[in-house]
Amino acid sequence: MADVKVKQESADPVDIENSKMKGSDNQEKLVYQIIEDAGNKGIWSRDIRFKSNLPLTEINKILKNLESKKLIKAVKSVAASKKKVYMLYNIQPDRSVTGGAWYSDQDFESEFVEVLNQQCFKFLQSKAEAARESKQSPMVQRNSSFASSNEVWKFICELGISKVCDLGISEVCDLGISEVCDLGISEVCDLGISEVCELGISEVCELGISEVCELGISEVELSMEDIETILNTLIYDGKVEMTIIAAKEGTVGSVDGQLKLYRGVNPIIQPTGLVKTPCGVCPVFDDCHEGGEISPSNCIYMTEWLEF
Repeated sequence: MADVKVKQESADPVDIENSKMKGSDNQEKLVYQIIEDAGNKGIWSRDIRFKSNLPLTEINKILKNLESKKLIKAVKSVAASKKKVYMLYNIQPDRSVTGGAWYSDQDFESEFVEVLNQQCFKFLQSKAEAARESKQSPMVQRNSSFASSNEVWKFICELGISKVCDLGISEVCDLGISEVCDLGISEVCDLGISEVCELGISEVCELGISEVCELGISEVELSMEDIETILNTLIYDGKVEMTIIAAKEGTVGSVDGQLKLYRGVNPIIQPTGLVKTPCGVCPVFDDCHEGGEISPSNCIYMTEWLEF
């Protein structure tokens, strides 16, 4: 007798949801529909009450029931730590809710952002240095020192910079490896895995770098938009400049026929000591003298500066 093979098809998520909604009353179906319409940005329980005209106690009961059926889930918003929004269980929350790559459990990853900031600037600096060493004409050197956001994004992806989910980069630094912030876990400060023990993380040495993920370290998926956000902070810091050029259709990284290019610039010369004092930027400096209406002895700005 020949074996009969039964082909199993994966169940449609819609069918699964419909089966779970069987037996639900009209109020529960109404709340579910309101949450579904909210999409990946979710909806607050108070807004559900306004749209459904149901009492808050009844809504809370329905929400708890839908959560137990795994039809919906509650997600905390970075915009308000105590505010939970509800969305369908199988939906990935919008970046405006989770904060994207810059947040972990509603905490802003300032150290992680600083790592990316340093590495993006380092890449643009190396690009500019290579252009200067090419010994070509000044115009060619300048043009070749630019890099698109896609190039910077690829560089960061190849670095394999990781974020420590369970500890946080700041806590890893407290354990003794401050340089890990500069290089990412894949290089572990250029020390080699055997030398990390001496700096305080013996567990990493015992497991080996291939098993580090078991300690709570995971890769962070960064988009090109994330990298452009980092590059913008470098522009505000005066470390990078941006130019926009016309690009052919289909050029990687271009938007509406335009391509953003970035290059590292020389740091601004440090101001002289006088400019750092109130006198150095005072608009009435020439009228200031002892015994006059404006004098150093009654200058409130000088007093505040000296107290600082």
